[in-house]
Amino acid sequence: MSLTYIGNYAEWIKPEWLEEVLNTPGPEIPKDYRIHEEMVQKSLRGHFDKVSFDEEQKDWQQMNEVYDYDDNFFFEMFDVPDLTFNLRDHRPPFLEFAGPFAWWITKLQPGKFTPMHRDSYSVGCTTYKYWMAWTDWEPGQVLMTEDEAIIKYKAGDVYKFTDPFILHGAANAGMQTRVALQITTWRPNRGVGE
Repeated sequence: MSLTYIGNYAEWIKPEWLEEVLNTPGPEIPKDYRIHEEMVQKSLRGHFDKVSFDEEQKDWQQMNEVYDYDDNFFFEMFDVPDLTFNLRDHRPPFLEFAGPFAWWITKLQPGKFTPMHRDSYSVGCTTYKYWMAWTDWEPGQVLMTEDEAIIKYKAGDVYKFTDPFILHGAANAGMQTRVALQITTWRPNRGVGE
């Protein structure tokens, strides 16, 4: 199993957050990918690492060639500057330890998808990755990894990736918009400090 069910934390999701995401156009990935990657790297490393970005960008370029997206986009992704709220001010209750975390929200409109990919960021620390549904599952929506598919989830359900670097993706072949929160956090190596 590559995903472990943690529990349901629907009461933590503020209705106004979901309403804002549903009613606001987000940066279109892959067209606006660099903006997102810079934010994640700065959250994790404290600076932007162009070498790591270039490596991850190769994956996205390959996906663009394979899928021939022709200036279309796969999904919308919201980061800190895209919304009026910041989840760092509302620490998710399911995080297992105190410390820094990076977050982003993906919005999959009907007919959109997130291609199978690996997240390549690494900070020399033990990395944890979580996925939280913000909307109830609808037929045609799926979160998938190399060996597992998650359906029939409820808003607030949280899953932890057993391997934060596993191949994963998502699809919305349904009729309703799907919204989910992703969080990456890390525990500094022994002796490094938080």
